[in-house]
Amino acid sequence: MKKLHLHYEKNKDLLEKSKEALKNLISSSSEKEASKSLKHLLEEGKLHHKKFTETEYADLALASSGVLVERFEAALYSTAALIAEGSKHPEIGKILRATLKEEENAAELLNSFVKKEMKRTEELRKHQVFALT
Repeated sequence: MKKLHLHYEKNKDLLEKSKEALKNLISSSSEKEASKSLKHLLEEGKLHHKKFTETEYADLALASSGVLVERFEAALYSTAALIAEGSKHPEIGKILRATLKEEENAAELLNSFVKKEMKRTEELRKHQVFALT
């Protein structure tokens, strides 16, 4: 998770530029709808994590919720970049494409973590089964 925090810190400025570019491109009602959808995904993620809090899958549940949010954001940036490029705003499109790439990188980072944790959890379970027999 440290890598994800470093990813955020490294891309904070790009994210701010993207937010400004989006404000210039879309209406406030579209922005509010996207914000409501994202809030809903975050709430779902919290509930998902809560179900697994006392299990060995707690970190996996949290990471999978993070992947969901990153993919949602990537979809928004992809669409916004297409709109910007199509409406003769290539500079905005370029900023949004850069942010899209970073969102995709964050999702891959989380996916990598999930795969490693799944292997680790599987190995722990194998050792527990052998210890019981």
